[in-house]
Amino acid sequence: MNQDLDKKKWKKIFDDNLWLVDGRFSIPPSDNPAEIEILFKKILKNDPKKIMRASDDLKSIRNVVLEGIKAHYDTFQFISDDLKADRDFILDAVKMNGVVLKFVDDKFKSDREIVEIAIENYGYMLEDASAELQNDRELVLKAVTDSGTVLKYANDRFKSDREIVEKALQSNGCAWECISDELKCDKRLALMAVKNRGDIIRYQFKDFKSVIDYTDDEEIMLLAIESNIWAFKESSERLKADEDYILKAIKKRAPLITDVSEEFLKDEKFIEKAIKVNPDVKKFI
Repeated sequence: MNQDLDKKKWKKIFDDNLWLVDGRFSIPPSDNPAEIEILFKKILKNDPKKIMRASDDLKSIRNVVLEGIKAHYDTFQFISDDLKADRDFILDAVKMNGVVLKFVDDKFKSDREIVEIAIENYGYMLEDASAELQNDRELVLKAVTDSGTVLKYANDRFKSDREIVEKALQSNGCAWECISDELKCDKRLALMAVKNRGDIIRYQFKDFKSVIDYTDDEEIMLLAIESNIWAFKESSERLKADEDYILKAIKKRAPLITDVSEEFLKDEKFIEKAIKVNPDVKKFI
């Protein structure tokens, strides 16, 4: 309960914002500040957009607006200017919802404590940190561990940092597009990426074919298929003609029988082998 507001002021807040109350909420006595505060917390928790139509006094009540921010970060844009300039309040706000960092004054985006809390809440907030803090290895490591693809916003030196890259790929295989070309040549990292997101075979690995064609690597492709059935279609022409590879893929995913070439589908011995490695093949032929 905000002790700085007396009953008279709370009654004014109540009267000025009573129209925000709908049939889902019971109306407390207008002379009970504690219950009034609880009421408006519930209102903003249920529908944070109502902050846009609230009175200026209500937009200045710390505990009430924090409830709205917890429900949706966009609430922050409509609170009082005094709260937006209050560092202690910003700390509480990013604890409630890290995405608030998008809307704070630039000086707070350079405040390491605030940025760290925002990143711990949601790693992707490294995107909105100052360039100086995007060059902070500890913060980058925390950020990519939670949200791998945020590596794209980190200082370029970290895209060649093996520990950071591994954490990013473990979080999201799509972070592969953010790493240095040197590390893209590391098969172990490619395996890590497709294990997490087999679908990156479709687009990210294609763009790297001129350097290394991972779609021609059986180990990588089988791991990708395990993660995402559609990866099989991206196999190299050599692998698509390799019976041993196809049978290994079908063993993992029976529906792939429908994607093999007509030459194999017309081969009775091949069909027998496919059924042997995965009896579910019968459902798809």
